[in-house]
Amino acid sequence: MIDFMTKTDAVSPSELAGFLEACSGWGQRESEICRTFKFQTFLEAIDFVQAVAGVAEEAGHHPDINVHYNKVTLSLMTHSKGCLTTADFEVARRLNELVS
Repeated sequence: MIDFMTKTDAVSPSELAGFLEACSGWGQRESEICRTFKFQTFLEAIDFVQAVAGVAEEAGHHPDINVHYNKVTLSLMTHSKGCLTTADFEVARRLNELVS
């Protein structure tokens, strides 16, 4: 298990743009980062959610997940810190690898 929760340094406003640029497709919404992934079918979306669950468990850092037919929206923030941390962006990067 790779525990990303040890990477809980808060992301400063000046670092945020660089982190978002490095995490293609993710954007900031209030105090979290989000990305919507679109698939051809509902079953493909659910398969993706299963893969997300594996990454999240391995990382020890879990996104909020919203499934709407063939679209999956993931949201990340470090709830224990109440802000974005480096762990959020590391998990976002790993989740992007699932669709590349």
